Amino acid sequence: MGKSLIILLGLGSLVSAWIIISIIVFGEPSINGAPISSSGTVESSQNLAVSGEQVITTWGNNKISAQPLLQHRDTVTLSPDEFYSNSSDASRYEIYYDEPSGNITILLTSTPLSFSRQLAETQLRQVLGVSDVEICRLEIRVAVNEAVSDQYARIGNLGLSFCQGAQSIID
Repeated sequence: MGKSLIILLGLGSLVSAWIIISIIVFGEPSINGAPISSSGTVESSQNLAVSGEQVITTWGNNKISAQPLLQHRDTVTLSPDEFYSNSSDASRYEIYYDEPSGNITILLTSTPLSFSRQLAETQLRQVLGVSDVEICRLEIRVAVNEAVSDQYARIGNLGLSFCQGAQSIID
């Protein structure tokens, strides 16, 4: 019984990791790697990493340091110097930062999804310490896996509730 439980927990962790990596790799609809905005236009994305500086990817020519996220007390390293997780309530959401790409993905892990997204947004604001306008310029994907909500998992990127083009969540 004990070994079966450990095996199931291990498989659950692998599935979660695969979902997160899939979101980061496949992201949202794109043309030649550039995301398509809600208006149907192609947005240019740049990773403005400067040698030796860890930054978060933006949709334009802005640059934001990843240091506040990396040095935050709730941030843990998932793989050596490349993949990080931050959450003050992992039962509701996880914020993932992929250093090589500079991408941030928020995975909502519990319903009500609108509440989980609100908690994640509050955490992100506290960790980054920048305005909502600056946060909306960052390339952040908000996702849900099918086990939590098949309906919202099919949508792909739900976006941050306070940014233009965000998906409304009714739950």
